[in-house]
Amino acid sequence: ILVASERTDPAFHVNEILDIIDGKKTIPQWGIVDGRRAVVGNVTGKDFAGLYLITKHDGLPMLRILKTNIPKLIHFSITSLGGSIYEPGVMKYNDLLNKIQDYIAQGLDPECITIRIDPIVPGVTKEEDIENIIKRSSEMGIKRIRFSIMDAYPNTVKAMPKEYNFEKFYGYNSKGNVNFMAKSEYIDGICNFMLKCVEKYNVTLGTCAESIAKKGISKEGCLSVSAVNNMLGTNLEDTGVQNNDQRQLCSCYGGTLVALQYNANCASHCVYCYAKHENDKAMEYYNADGTLKNNDFTRTRESIFSIKGEINKSNVSNLYDTKNTQNLYATALENM
Repeated sequence: ILVASERTDPAFHVNEILDIIDGKKTIPQWGIVDGRRAVVGNVTGKDFAGLYLITKHDGLPMLRILKTNIPKLIHFSITSLGGSIYEPGVMKYNDLLNKIQDYIAQGLDPECITIRIDPIVPGVTKEEDIENIIKRSSEMGIKRIRFSIMDAYPNTVKAMPKEYNFEKFYGYNSKGNVNFMAKSEYIDGICNFMLKCVEKYNVTLGTCAESIAKKGISKEGCLSVSAVNNMLGTNLEDTGVQNNDQRQLCSCYGGTLVALQYNANCASHCVYCYAKHENDKAMEYYNADGTLKNNDFTRTRESIFSIKGEINKSNVSNLYDTKNTQNLYATALENM
């Protein structure tokens, strides 16, 4: 399975992903040679049975990927914090959900969609926003909800706003460092609220690589073996945390290769990002009056595309392509 990507957002690197799918570009496959990690081969489009997408964005760039023939699963990460100081380069959640709804109207099967409220930030994320995301998703026919609670990675602690109260929500260990996981009372409170939403809106709820053990909350992997089987018609065995050799408690399907690495920039600009993408240039979705800009990233219909130079046929999706001589990123951010 080609993964695009847990290390940056695919919406800003669509051309690269399409080149991999089309066989124009290869990605290295790593293995162990003489006790050391080394490249053991190169993999391209024909070698992948499916595509797993994780994104905080929609619009025309993502539509180009969704129109490919490869079987796919897509996780939309909607935290409710888009447009705030925590996710300044992300669309506000109701606007994002509106665009997903239009994808579905154009034929995207809600069965292949998972909504990830990922992460929930203790003390910041509002319960009413979480409930509204779940309610609207359910009304669209999207029944799989996943969530996580923000982990205090070193870069997360460094980059979060100074006024965030780590002492209250996480506490400190004996070495004076912020605890990695939120305090148990906040985790329990979030889980109990999520379970109420499950019952109210008839959705399934899961987490992965979280130390949560509550009835009604599945510990199935984000890219679960059952989802892969359903997508491909296979009968792979689910061995839980033995599915892969990734991080502790993770039970995701292990037969994957990642299309994009940490050094592929991300314009979401999430301040809690453990991959340090909070230093990248942020996408600007909104005009000064609060209305959505009119560009490639705010449209979901190609038929109404009318921006200067037909940018959707160029490299606008590769916002950080240094070989691109036109400043397409700046053009796309303008309100034409």
